Amino acid sequence: MTADKKISRARDIGVRERLAALAGRSFQGVFEDALAGSHRHYWLLGGRGSGKSSFVSLAMAGMLAARPNANAIVFRKTENTLRDSVAHQTAWALDQLGMGGQWEYMASRGAFEEKDTGRLILTRGLDKPIRTKGLKPKSGAFEIVWFEELAEFRNMDEIRTASISALRGCDKPVCFATFNPPGAPGHWLNREAARDAPDRLIRRSDYRDMPPEWLGEAFIAEAEALRESDEAAWRRVYLGEPGEGGTVFPNVSLRPIDKGEIDGVDHIWNGLDFGFGASPDALIRVAYDAKRHIVTLIDEFWGVRTPADALARTVLARCGRDPITCDSAEPRMIDTLRARGVNARAARKGPGSVTHGVRWLADRLRIVIDPARCPNAAREFASCEYDRDRFGNFGAEPPRADNHTIDACRYAMEDIMSERAGRVFKRE
Repeated sequence: MTADKKISRARDIGVRERLAALAGRSFQGVFEDALAGSHRHYWLLGGRGSGKSSFVSLAMAGMLAARPNANAIVFRKTENTLRDSVAHQTAWALDQLGMGGQWEYMASRGAFEEKDTGRLILTRGLDKPIRTKGLKPKSGAFEIVWFEELAEFRNMDEIRTASISALRGCDKPVCFATFNPPGAPGHWLNREAARDAPDRLIRRSDYRDMPPEWLGEAFIAEAEALRESDEAAWRRVYLGEPGEGGTVFPNVSLRPIDKGEIDGVDHIWNGLDFGFGASPDALIRVAYDAKRHIVTLIDEFWGVRTPADALARTVLARCGRDPITCDSAEPRMIDTLRARGVNARAARKGPGSVTHGVRWLADRLRIVIDPARCPNAAREFASCEYDRDRFGNFGAEPPRADNHTIDACRYAMEDIMSERAGRVFKRE
């Protein structure tokens, strides 16, 4: 064995030891199974704090250390979620395994590059097909694929197409997937996860399997408090168990909100969905508790064919000069509102933004709505179900009708959704 190979093997062994020490007990043996090529697909699912994304980022880095010609690619449904999620998670994993100094992150390319060899870890969103065509590393091949937040994808065909494109020319690919199970038992992903597939290894995990020091006392106390007060919500949020039927928002809580509760809110976000024809203009005012992951809808306006002057007066009366994020499909209406003193701006939207936004809202611990203050939001959120296919099965797409307050809420929360999770590396 040459000196270079001895150094490489020693480095690989050191990485494996560190990975084994960091992995939660639910994931013991998964990395070695992948390294041996025993399965092609590895699906890790669970609730908040279950360590699945942290483990896969570590496993991906470990596979790269063990396979000197391997490159990796990480997919999410939307491009704009990559930097603040998988890129930070990957950087954390490389540092944890003592590999951070060997790789450089290039934000403009959405890629990590190994300094000595030019090997790549690419991050790509499937909402921009041009960025996923003709993928080819400088040397070797893409041997490792990671699909993060699998529930954001439309169906298995979308995932297979991306895999085939990325793994072309690879004899022993390894495909990781991580996700919180969708709330609807009939969702395509829940059905697929229940299907027997010999080439797929599935591991379920939850926060109880993780080293307590990873999560912290506050996280564990919060989870156990929810377990005592609302076991159904605890099972959905922290254990990753589906809810009932095709409900998109199993976390909706309809209850009165008194004035004192509103007066205690530090900041309010505002969203406005414009109506077309008989469709209503819908204004929603939202409070968000980032520590407890609770969205509270505190006020709404609902009006059909509202004249621009009347709409501007209504928005100013309710929101003052606070910023309001509006439906970008009507730029002229936004300009009109601005001319009348409304601090209006266009929502960023983009491909996949509806599914991403709805999924983000559905993943919050609770969406609190006062039916007296926000009757239309209470109706839309409580009745929202995933669309069915021709066989009656629930798909991945939320309905595009009767969603006016839901859209307004997505616009209001746009900045919060795009913030870095805690501005540190995620451990979910």
